[in-house]
Amino acid sequence: MATTDDLDALGALPRRRLDPVEVAAEHHATLLPEFAGLRTARMLESPFACFRGSAAQMASDLARTPSSGTAVISSGDAHLSNFGFHAAPGQAWLFDLKDFDEGGLAPWEWDVKRLVASVVLAVRGSGGCEEVALDAARVTARAYRKTIRRLHQMAPIDRFHQRISERDLERLASTRDQRRRLTSPAARAGAPASAQTLEKFTVSVSGGRHRLVDQRPLARHTDHLALADVERLWKSYLATTREDVRQLLSGHRVVDHVLRLVGVGSVGERCFIVLLEDDHGDPLLLQLRRATPTVLAPWGGVEQRLGALGSPTGDGARVVAAQRVLQAHPDPFLGWVADTTGEHYWRHVRELKGSADLSRLDAEGIAATARVCAALVARAHAQSAGLDAIAEVCARGGKGLDRVFARFAGRYADLVVADHAALVRAAARGALPVADA
Repeated sequence: MATTDDLDALGALPRRRLDPVEVAAEHHATLLPEFAGLRTARMLESPFACFRGSAAQMASDLARTPSSGTAVISSGDAHLSNFGFHAAPGQAWLFDLKDFDEGGLAPWEWDVKRLVASVVLAVRGSGGCEEVALDAARVTARAYRKTIRRLHQMAPIDRFHQRISERDLERLASTRDQRRRLTSPAARAGAPASAQTLEKFTVSVSGGRHRLVDQRPLARHTDHLALADVERLWKSYLATTREDVRQLLSGHRVVDHVLRLVGVGSVGERCFIVLLEDDHGDPLLLQLRRATPTVLAPWGGVEQRLGALGSPTGDGARVVAAQRVLQAHPDPFLGWVADTTGEHYWRHVRELKGSADLSRLDAEGIAATARVCAALVARAHAQSAGLDAIAEVCARGGKGLDRVFARFAGRYADLVVADHAALVRAAARGALPVADA
């Protein structure tokens, strides 16, 4: 990966690329075999869906282009659908990055490029013309640049406490009903998020106890991780949690667990919802997930110096550290553990209201959402030591840098369209497995 001071070079495409069909097939080899076809099916739905499942392909592409040379703790997968609403303590609604499995060290512009490319694909998918799509990418890059410059002028402690404003949150609601639910005091005073989550995943059985229900294809009981293994990982996790969390969780026992299938890129990963109960039968849901190397390492070629993330070694630790740094309100239940079954991390199953519904947004709505997402990426990057260098590039580049990123977004989106067509052809001839989505 060559570094450059030439801002125009940051918009370059790779001269040579890996075959997208081969990349997809190699990625499938790391998944639970029976779900590889489902992942393919979801990627075939549209170029945007293909892009969501192609983090490894893009990391490989970016590694073959000039870099700024300034690394930050990066999301590794900052596309538009990787931002979402969730309930925070006190029932305040938050909007932020929501998936950190690919989090790690990477050049700062990689997150920006993945975000603006997703903007172009989303606008095209909504029926917007190319001029509108490129303009949306440009204003997204501008939002990142201006937020970086504003944060750079703040004291570090003020940057640390920056949060999305109520006004911006209201703009994100993609429907009138969603806006009412997210912003009205009556809605916030409704059922606790924990109760809503339990209702979604569990049913009551005799004696007031609970169990998890199969919701195919999204959730199902499997034998991919034995109950005894979950119990052992649970005990190891408790030993590493914060003292207040450990006290809260003391007395809980593992009752049930199901394999959970979500998203596009994560389909087939070893992700489990674990049901716990205390001595009184009160239920609690946590997520247990197998941690695998970020695409930033084997595909992006970036050495993951985990000490730079303030964590010990291991991919579980890396994911936890990335979320704690990048998210404004990180989950206090985050923890990691490693044993003979691999590296894992735990987190609370918070009530999620999902991503901004891109399918129901026009180009203007997508651009409005993207501006907020760009500001969140800038806030996340501002927590890293490379802020001075990023701010210098943003100040030197000005509006020209916005155009560089927009130009890259349009050209890279064309590559994704071609990749999507290649996957469709490969699936048609049986080179990739396909199952009902």
